Amino acid sequence: MEKIITGLSGILVFVLVCSNNIYAEAVFTPVADISLNGGQYFLEAEPSSFGGSANIDFAPALNFSKESALIPMINMGYNGTQDVHDLVGGGTLTRESADIGGTLKYITNIAGLKTKLRVNYKKSLINETKDEDWTDGLFDYNRILFGAQAERLFAGYDVSLAVDFYSAQFPNYASLVSQTEEEFNSSIDTNTHTEISQNAGTNVLDYSDIKAGIDASKKHTDVLSAAYGYSIDLRNYADQTVVESNGSFSSGKRKDTINSINAGLDYAYRRAVIGLKSEMSILSSNQNSYDADATKFIDNYYSYIKGAVTPSFALYLGKGERLSRFRMWWDIDLTGYAGRLAREEEGGYVTDKVKQLDNSFGISYRYPVFDSFYAHMQFSRRAASSNMKYEGNYKYNYTATNYYAGLNWQY
Repeated sequence: MEKIITGLSGILVFVLVCSNNIYAEAVFTPVADISLNGGQYFLEAEPSSFGGSANIDFAPALNFSKESALIPMINMGYNGTQDVHDLVGGGTLTRESADIGGTLKYITNIAGLKTKLRVNYKKSLINETKDEDWTDGLFDYNRILFGAQAERLFAGYDVSLAVDFYSAQFPNYASLVSQTEEEFNSSIDTNTHTEISQNAGTNVLDYSDIKAGIDASKKHTDVLSAAYGYSIDLRNYADQTVVESNGSFSSGKRKDTINSINAGLDYAYRRAVIGLKSEMSILSSNQNSYDADATKFIDNYYSYIKGAVTPSFALYLGKGERLSRFRMWWDIDLTGYAGRLAREEEGGYVTDKVKQLDNSFGISYRYPVFDSFYAHMQFSRRAASSNMKYEGNYKYNYTATNYYAGLNWQY
């Protein structure tokens, strides 16, 4: 993996150096998008305090020619309202989060192929409690990515092939089992702790990933367009060992494979656009789980089949290029786990496998105020329901509502 990443970065540097030699004069085209918002979050009808959010995207593009460009991008975001995130297989309530990242993308034409090379770095900070300091969040992570993409027209379709290599590190998350007996649980005798913790990793959430995919889009008529895609994701957890049926750890490492397909249709008539998107993904994992309190072994714990359907509607109003936009959408997401057993409220296991249904509905409105400024507002509601009734660690059944309003500037 490291050799592949090093090779890609070397190719990118070589291409950039060649470009600077070939194109002495570049056209500088800066692009910016800044949003400032204020809003509130409700979990089970209980409101949180009023909070704000901000997003900044800046891309000072350098166009060497019609077919060649270098695009550095800076992305920063902050969310100061509560939210529920699916972090490690269940809903986790967070108080605030922040992201900062940068991308260097090079676009050129090679042998008739529109080629894109990119390097990306992202740092994400997630706080679960009010008194948690920044950079101390349990699920804070750093991610670095190297990718390449090639596009070309084929049989009337705009077809693109892409491959990405990336890795993620969670610097504050460490397995409790890997700690010493005194740190973990003083009630466990030395021999038992040694047997359980042998081969247990420490940085169990860190992973490396190779993702490849193909996408195709086509405008079939003046009003109807379609897009299709398939991807395969190979994820390796170098320090997360596989759980055995007796609760100990083998020498094997966790490996996940994710296959995803998607399709979408857009019907645009005058100023209205009706959309329908669908996606299905299958995650296959060799990792199991062992509940020490109930002495319960569950194999195939993380594998699942997930399907999602999202109808949407957008209406554009006004005159000229700066139009107001009304949009509404409904997302239906159903997940069925292959091995994970459902539990009763008190914690007892049942024979049924976990099923999770998420329904999300939202409406938004954007209105041009002056020059490049837009006022916008959004309301959304998410209802999650599951046959997993035990929520001692994560939330599976809840309703969450949020609203926000703010100002957006585009340059």
